[in-house]
Formats: sequence, C-alpha cells, structure tokens
Amino acid sequence: MVYEALNTLRPADTAVGPAMDYLLSKQDMSAIGTASSGGSWNGSAVQTSYVLKVMPSPSTALTDTDGDGIPDAVETLLGTDPTVADSHWLASGNNSGGGGPTITNALNANVFINKASSFTLTATGGKPPYTWSISAGGLPPGYSLDATTGVISGAAIATGNFNFVYAVNDSASAASVHADGLVAVSRSNVQGDVNGDGVVDATDTKLMAVIMELLYGNVSQ
Repeated sequence: MVYEALNTLRPADTAVGPAMDYLLSKQDMSAIGTASSGGSWNGSAVQTSYVLKVMPSPSTALTDTDGDGIPDAVETLLGTDPTVADSHWLASGNNSGGGGPTITNALNANVFINKASSFTLTATGGKPPYTWSISAGGLPPGYSLDATTGVISGAAIATGNFNFVYAVNDSASAASVHADGLVAVSRSNVQGDVNGDGVVDATDTKLMAVIMELLYGNVSQ
C-alpha cells in the first residue's frame, strides 16, 4: 500500500524502483509447484493479492489454453497441465465445476414460411471447438442445426411458434450450457403470394384469376 501511494504521488521518485524490488524479494519461492504456500507473500492470500495488484501488466496478452482462468505460463510454474482446466473456482462458466463456455446470444427469430434463412449460435470461453445440439423442443420443420458450426438453416414448411432449448459443449467440459430459443414462422408477405405459402407459382395465378372473376366477372357458378 505504501508502494502504491508512492508510485501514484511521486512516480519519478528514486525510491519507487527499490520499493518494488523489496516487494519481489519478499515472495516465498521455497515451495513453488507444491500444495504449500510457495509463491505467496507470508502465506497470506490478502497480502499476496495486494502485492499482485501493484505488479505491472504484461506487455503481451497471456495465453490460457484450457480456459480455466490461469495463464499457461503460471500453470507451468505451478506444475499443472495448461491444457486441462483445473482451477474451476476461478473461472466463469456453466456452474458445473468447470471453466466451460458461455452462450453469447439467445435466438429469437421471426421468419416466413418457405423462405430460406440462417442463424449462427455463438459462445465464448471454455476450450473450443464447440459442439451444438437441441436438448429440448424442436426447430421448425425444414430447419436443421449444424453441430459443428452452430448454424441453424433451412426453410420452414409449417407456420407457428417453435420453442426449443439448445446446448453447447466445449472440448474440455463434461456438462452442457443451455439457452432458450424461439423461431416464429408466419405466412408470407411476398407480393403475389395469394395463398401465403412463401412462393409465387401457378397456384397463386389460378387463385388470383378466380378472385378477379368473382370480383369483376360474370359469376355463373
């Protein structure tokens, strides 16, 4: 705390550098890589957190391969595997005891029947690649989900509101992360699509001819 105050009020003071050196010299390096307090300051989590708070940020971003919240370089020093999530209590995720992925968009879409469209599900965190699935409910008939890319695509062949639950797994977590989805399919608003099936074809032409005859022609039947 004294170092932080000195560095804030008088950053050019010649005592700033030696003060940092003093803090570094007090780190317990006797048991790095073991279950003891090696690497801490006086075996105290509070004192250690205060000292780490004043350390300068690294010049380049740290890599965290397993997404567990602990940089690979630190895991190497600790003797843990940087490709396996093992610091579950430090990582945000799916509340399943692991640093799993987090779904970043909830799907709520409106489409027209027989009109092709696509939506991409996305996630962050955990350890890619991700695997996507529908865990409850179902997509509108005519749509499908690519388990690898998270892309839902197709053209609906029925109208209605289709509720479902979709899930994602990363390559390291056993549990899935879930989110609710909704795709509402309505009749077409395409000009000339008389029967609202999403396409303008010969059926629409015949229906229009009948309507015109009923409205303006000599109706004899």
